[in-house]
Amino acid sequence: MAEPAAAGPAAPAAAALRLRGMVVGMLLGLLLQYAVGMLVNLFVTVPVHHPGHDSADFFAGVVAVVPWAIRHGGPLAIHTALGLLLVVNGIFIFVRTLGLGQRALRWLTGVGALVVLGAGFNGASFLIYTHDQSSLIMAWLFAIALLCYILCLLRLPAR
Repeated sequence: MAEPAAAGPAAPAAAALRLRGMVVGMLLGLLLQYAVGMLVNLFVTVPVHHPGHDSADFFAGVVAVVPWAIRHGGPLAIHTALGLLLVVNGIFIFVRTLGLGQRALRWLTGVGALVVLGAGFNGASFLIYTHDQSSLIMAWLFAIALLCYILCLLRLPAR
C-alpha cells in the first residue's frame, strides 16, 4: 500500500500560523484572567466556611472548592472557570507544538502550561487555606506564563 503524499512545506507554516492564533488567544485569556482576578481580590469576600475550607487533604479540598467557587457566581465563578479553560488551552497548545519540531516552542509552551496549572492550584490553595502567599504565587506564575507565551509569539511566523 502506498504511503500518503506529504502535505509539503506549506503544512508546517500553516500549523505555525494556527498555533500563533492560539497563543494570541491564550495571551488575551491570561489578561482577562488577570483583570477578573483583581476584581475578585478587591471586591469578593470569601465566606469563612465553604466546601473544602481548611481541608487536611489538599487535593480533596481542591475537588470540593473548585465546583463551589463556580457555583458561588460573580467574579469568583468567572475567575475559576476561566482558569480551568486556560489550563486546558495551555495543554492543548503544548500538544500542538510537539509536531512542529521546534524545541524552544515545546519548552516555552510546556513551562507556560505548567505555570498556568500551578497558578490554578495556588488559587485553590488560597480558597482552602486563605494564606496570602498563595495569591502572591498565583500572580508570579501569571507573569511567568505571560512571558512564556509572549516569547512563543515572537518565535512564531507572522504570516
